[in-house]
Amino acid sequence: MYPPGAEVLGDLWRRWRRTRGKPTEVTGTVTQESLNTAWTSFVLRVNVEPNFLETLLLRREADRRAYGLAELMEKVCRLSWDADRGACYAHYLIDCNSCRGYRTARPGRDEMDALVNEMPLSEEERVAIGRLRRAWHPHAQARGLAHS
Repeated sequence: MYPPGAEVLGDLWRRWRRTRGKPTEVTGTVTQESLNTAWTSFVLRVNVEPNFLETLLLRREADRRAYGLAELMEKVCRLSWDADRGACYAHYLIDCNSCRGYRTARPGRDEMDALVNEMPLSEEERVAIGRLRRAWHPHAQARGLAHS
């Protein structure tokens, strides 16, 4: 089997960096030198460990979908609106990007409690909200934003 071409390898490298929450372009805190080092390490790993891309990259992407804060927020938001709730549970907890984009008012605790009492959470919603709370809690604590 031949190694992937430069363009394909570049796309895979960007995917790999995204799964790790790392930038792929020079920023105020990321230098061209550090990106070159990361690229070289990536190419060396692909050459030494060909299955690395199929196994680790796909697993990391799946983990990020399952446990990443943005992904969990999107899932909770989608589940809330699919259940025809009057508000998104993620918007209540964190201030959901999607709801903010639509200028949806952020519900207060009493409003959210009333909505959940009116229409109890499904098992899928409870699981997703639990994951979102666990993913958000360390960020909230670090910023003094812990929300119950």
